[in-house]
Amino acid sequence: MKRLATFLALALTLALAVPAAARVDAVYTAKLSALNDSGASGHAVLQLRGDQLTVRLTVSGTEPGFPHLQHIHGFADTTESQCPPPSADTDGDGLVSVGEGSFFYGPEFVRTLSTTGAQEPLNLGIAPVANAGGSYTYSFTFTVDGDAADVADESIVVHGLDLDGDGTYSNFMEASLPVLCGEITRRN
Repeated sequence: MKRLATFLALALTLALAVPAAARVDAVYTAKLSALNDSGASGHAVLQLRGDQLTVRLTVSGTEPGFPHLQHIHGFADTTESQCPPPSADTDGDGLVSVGEGSFFYGPEFVRTLSTTGAQEPLNLGIAPVANAGGSYTYSFTFTVDGDAADVADESIVVHGLDLDGDGTYSNFMEASLPVLCGEITRRN
């Protein structure tokens, strides 16, 4: 009788868990490619369940020990976000700055991918920090509604490059310089 009760409890648990797992409304992915010769790479998976958007990033090749601002960027209208090509460097300094890149991926901070959920797009204190090998993983679940729930026309941008090699962000340009970009695509 005890085995039957255990079996029934397990079967009920599995039966309740399957519908919950099946409730994924949308799955999005983004391949994160290097910008500004950063040598970084990564990928993102975003899952929408009702009003909950879970964002997961795996990143490598970034500045070791540095915080990395990261955002979902887009446009206020229906313009499709895209990652900037090297020709976006309009001032000829050899770098695609945030301002130059925003013409491509969008000036809007749709979502700051912070470690706390706080929406402070320029706060390095809530940004994930790369380990000694320059890698990090990120996962956070946000409550979203309306247009913020559909991220298919937006991009993920990761920032931060120690240009002068002094072991710190010497200025805001270094902290904000885009090092990775990936266009978000809906998979289901």
